[in-house]
Amino acid sequence: MTNSQTAASPPLPLSAFGTNHYSQSGEDGVIAKFFEIIGTRSKTRIEFGAWDGFHLSNTANLWTSGWKGVLIEGHARRFQDLERNVRDHDCTCINAYVSRDGENRLEALLDRHGVGRNIDLLSIDIDGNDYYIIESLEKLGPRVIVCEYKPTIPAETDLLAEYGNYFGASVAALERVARSKSYRLVALTETNCFFVLDEDFPRFAGNEPAWTGSASTPNSCMSSRHTTATTCSRARRPTALTTPTVETWPVPTFEPRSSRDS
Repeated sequence: MTNSQTAASPPLPLSAFGTNHYSQSGEDGVIAKFFEIIGTRSKTRIEFGAWDGFHLSNTANLWTSGWKGVLIEGHARRFQDLERNVRDHDCTCINAYVSRDGENRLEALLDRHGVGRNIDLLSIDIDGNDYYIIESLEKLGPRVIVCEYKPTIPAETDLLAEYGNYFGASVAALERVARSKSYRLVALTETNCFFVLDEDFPRFAGNEPAWTGSASTPNSCMSSRHTTATTCSRARRPTALTTPTVETWPVPTFEPRSSRDS
């Protein structure tokens, strides 16, 4: 292959840079690639539910490497483990369950603990209410949001559960609410969506997923093991999702990850 042919090749999907130090599905490497592209401003990150700080964490690879920020965990025993694990690092630990409103709304919690608005990364993983936390954001504008989605729902189906049911939301539902907050979807792993602010979106031209509605392939932005029926083409910029009538399902309630015992 000539140099000119190499230069013309489409960029790799961002998930191709996935590696795990503490994360579950390559998020550590994808996050590193994000900030290689857009650079850092504050090296401040927020994560909830944080467990003990390490367990399947999307940010432990950062705060063990000089980043600072906030780890939020509601489970009392895990919070004790969290405080112990981060004692030698620049971390603020908050023992709370984040909600979409009231005194435990994310922005209210951050205000009470003196956390500023200059945030590079927000990671949301609370097994169900993730959609509603993004919806609740008013002033906080992290440059990158990592948010768990429900991988058993076809990604192009706009579907979420009622608040408090811990069922989760599809990629399409999360993309819709993220766009309402001026974010664009640029990458997927097997369980997480990655969003960037509109102002940074042009830097990812060619990397981001485009929705084709066919079965996933090894060239997908998701792993070939992914079970949804949506391919993410590497060569196209994303187009708007075809959004059907939004369905909200009442589903049986069970305890969120932040509440369950190990």
